[in-house]
Amino acid sequence: MVELRGDSAEERRVGIHFTEAGNEHRHSAVGIPAELARSTGMDVEELSPCGRP
Repeated sequence: MVELRGDSAEERRVGIHFTEAGNEHRHSAVGIPAELARSTGMDVEELSPCGRP
């Protein structure tokens, strides 16, 4: 689903990238945040601050 790729300019940095299969799942999951918001009776803006100080 994801792969790690080293940064040739900075060896301590590693990027996380979606594989082909990961991209397919990512596109199918786009609506999940809005669906979760609807299930709580709140909108996405109301839920955005959750978990943030």
